[in-house]
Amino acid sequence: MKKIELLAPAGDEEALKAAIMAGANAVYMGGSRFGARAFAGNFEDDKLIDAVDYAHQIGVKIYITANTIIKDEEIGDFLNYIDFLYEIGVDAVILQDLGMINIISKRIPDLELHASTQMTASTAQDVLFLKELGVSRVVLSRELSYDEISAIKTETNVEVEAFVHGALCVSYSGKCLFSSMNGMRSGNRGMCAQPCREPYKATVENKPLLDKEYVFSTKDLNTLDILENLIDAGIDSLKIEGRMKRSEYVFAVTSAYRQAIDNTIMKHEPSISSLDMNYGALELDKVFNRDFTKGYIGQDKGSKIMNHKFQKYVGKPVAKVIEYDRKSKRLILELLDTLTKGDGLNTGEFVGRILKKDAIVKSADKGEIVAIDSIKKFEPGFIVYKTFDKIFMDDVSSRMSREKKKPIKAFVEIRNNNYPTLILNDYKGNTGEYKLEEYTATALNKPTTRESIIDQIQKMGDTPFFVDSIEVSIDENIFIPIKTLNLLRREAVSLLIESQSNSNKRVIASKSEFNPAKINHSKKSKKELKWSVLIHKQEQFEAAIKLNVDRVYVHGYKLYSLLSKKYPNKNIYYALPPVIKQSDISIIDKMLKSNPNIKVLHSSLGYIESQIFENVVLDYPLNLLNSFSHNLMHKKSCETTITPEMIFSIGGSLDYIDDIQMVEMPVYLYPKLMITEYCPHKNDAGACKYKKCMLEHTRITSKQSDEYVLKKSINCKTILYPSKPKHININAVNNFIDKGFSKFRVELLNESYDETINILESYL
Repeated sequence: MKKIELLAPAGDEEALKAAIMAGANAVYMGGSRFGARAFAGNFEDDKLIDAVDYAHQIGVKIYITANTIIKDEEIGDFLNYIDFLYEIGVDAVILQDLGMINIISKRIPDLELHASTQMTASTAQDVLFLKELGVSRVVLSRELSYDEISAIKTETNVEVEAFVHGALCVSYSGKCLFSSMNGMRSGNRGMCAQPCREPYKATVENKPLLDKEYVFSTKDLNTLDILENLIDAGIDSLKIEGRMKRSEYVFAVTSAYRQAIDNTIMKHEPSISSLDMNYGALELDKVFNRDFTKGYIGQDKGSKIMNHKFQKYVGKPVAKVIEYDRKSKRLILELLDTLTKGDGLNTGEFVGRILKKDAIVKSADKGEIVAIDSIKKFEPGFIVYKTFDKIFMDDVSSRMSREKKKPIKAFVEIRNNNYPTLILNDYKGNTGEYKLEEYTATALNKPTTRESIIDQIQKMGDTPFFVDSIEVSIDENIFIPIKTLNLLRREAVSLLIESQSNSNKRVIASKSEFNPAKINHSKKSKKELKWSVLIHKQEQFEAAIKLNVDRVYVHGYKLYSLLSKKYPNKNIYYALPPVIKQSDISIIDKMLKSNPNIKVLHSSLGYIESQIFENVVLDYPLNLLNSFSHNLMHKKSCETTITPEMIFSIGGSLDYIDDIQMVEMPVYLYPKLMITEYCPHKNDAGACKYKKCMLEHTRITSKQSDEYVLKKSINCKTILYPSKPKHININAVNNFIDKGFSKFRVELLNESYDETINILESYL
C-alpha cells in the first residue's frame, strides 16, 4: 500500500509542535506575507527558519502558503520572499497566482509548487494544465466526491491533495467575491470576513424559505468514517483545515486521523503499528465543530452540508435549567452529560463550584441534579452547552507535552593516549562528529566501563533525538570523566543539528532581481473602442444589437443556441458555466461537439488550451490580477478579463501588460459573489423540493437590508449575485481609455429592454 501523507495546519509554534507530536507527516503554515489566512498567527522570517529546522530534524515536511493573488507593485517583494523560502529549505510552496506559478517554475525549477484549492481545480483537464505550468501537486476543490477524485487521479497520475477535516467554504474556494465586494476584504488576498456565516432571511415568492437564519453556514467536514474510501481513491495527501485553530485542536484532530490512517494501513500491512492516540470521531466534537458532515467528498448533499441553526462552535448539551435561585445566585441543573469543575459553558462562564445535595463535588454525572454559581439568570428549560471540556483538554495538553524524537546512531571511540571521539548519524546522511582535544588517561583506580559510556551518551534530554543504535570501541583500563562524556554528547548533538540545518539550505543558481520595464500604453495610438454585453434574456440581446455592440456573451446554453441560429452574423459568444467539475464534463462536451468553432467566455483552467474554440475570452473568476497572469494567457491566444476586485475593491495596476488590447474591463456588472454546489431548495438527498427551479424567485436579505438574487448554473450549481450592480461612470471609463484600455463590458442580470438601452447609452 502506498504511503499516505497526513498534512496538518499550524498557525503558531505551539500548533506546529502539536501537529508533529500527533503524527503529521507534513505541516502547512503561513509566513508573515502573501498567505490566504492573513489573520492566523503566522510565522515571521526568523521563526520560519526555526520551524523548518525543527520539523526536518523530526523528519516532517514544511509547506508554506503563499496562495494569494499578487499585484504588479508587489511582484518584486513576492519573488524575493519565494527566494527566501527556497533558501531556508521549505519542502513546497502553495500558490494561487497563475502568473507567479509560471515565473517561479522557470526561476527556481527545483522548488516544489503546489496549486492551492483557491485555484478551483475540479477536473482532470484542470490538473493537467497546472502540471504543464510547473505544479507537482494539486489541492483539489472540496466539492469533488471521492469517485470524482479517483477519476482525476487515474486520468492524470498527478499528486493530489484533499481536505478531510475542518471548516468548509460554502462557495468554491477562489470563486468567492462576497467579502471583497461587500467589505473590501478579499478572500483572494487572505482577508475573508466570512459574510457567509452571517444571518440572512431567505424567501421564495415572498414566503419564508428556511425556519433558521444561517442560510449559507456550513457544517464542519469530518471524514474519519470514510477514510478508507479516500485512500482507495488515490489521494496522496489528506489535509486538515485549521491554521487559525488552537494547538489543542490541531493535536486532537491530527491524532485521530493518524490513528485512522494507521489502522487502515494495518488491514493491508499487519506489520505496521498504530500510534497510541485514542481520539476518534466521538472525541473530536469536544474541540470544535459546527456539527459534522462527510461533505461533498463523502457524497453528502443538500441540507446535509449545512448548519442553519448556528455559525460557530456551541459545544455539546450538558444540562437543562430547572430554575434560577436568585437569592444564592445559582443555576439548578439537570445534567444531560458529565459536568466537571473547570468546564466552560455557553452561558459565558466557567464552572467553579458544583453542589450536589449541598456537598461540593469536583464532577457530577448524567441524570444528577446539581447547582452551580452563576451571576446570569436563565429560564427553566434553557439548554446549557459545554464549550470547554476540562478533562478532555487536560488529557490533550498532557499528551502534547511529550516530545517527539527521531532515531540516530552513535559511534564512540575512546583509546589510550588518543582523542575521544563521538559520531552521531541520522538516517538521512547527516553527521555530527566531535573529537575532544585532550588525551584519554589510563585509569588509576576504577576504569570507565562500556555500560557507563552507553548510559551517558544515550541521555538525549530535550534534544529531538533518541539513540536507537550505539557502538562503543574502547581500550581496557581507561578513564574518562562523566563531564567529558557529557561534553562529547552535547557538542556532537549540536554539530548534528547544524549539519541537518545546513542540509536544508539551498542556493539559487542564477538569482536575479525582478526589474522589468513598465509599459506606457497611453503613448500608443488609440484603438477603436469595443463594447461587449453579457445577457441573460433575449430582450437584453435585442437592445444590445440595436446599439451595435461589438460582441454579446450569452448566459445559458438554450438561449445561446436560439440566438446563434437566429442571428448567425452576429458576434455571439457562449458564456460557459463559471465552474465546471469532473461530473459536468460530459454535459459540456456534448454542448461543444454540437457547436463546432464556437466562441466562448470561460474561466476553466482545463479549457484554456483547448483547440475546439474559434475565439476565447477568459472571464474574471480566473482572478487575473497582475500583468504576468494576463500575459501568460495572451501567449495562449486568449483574451482576458480584469477582475472586478481591481476596479471595485483592492486596486492594482497593469504596468507590464504586453498587449492591452487583449484585455477587457467590466465597468457595469453584478459580480458573481459566490458559486456553490449548495442550493437552498435541495433536501438531504440533494433533490429539489419543487417541480421546477425556483431560484429565480428566491431572495436573500441581510440584516443590513442588502438583497441578493440566485441564478442556476450547470448541474444545479447556484450563483449568488447582488441585487444592485457595481459600476463606474463614463468619466472613470475615459480615465482608463487614457491609460490605453479599449475594450469594455457591461454585464446585465434582470434588466428589461428599455433599461438595457438606457444603461448602454450612458456609456456608448
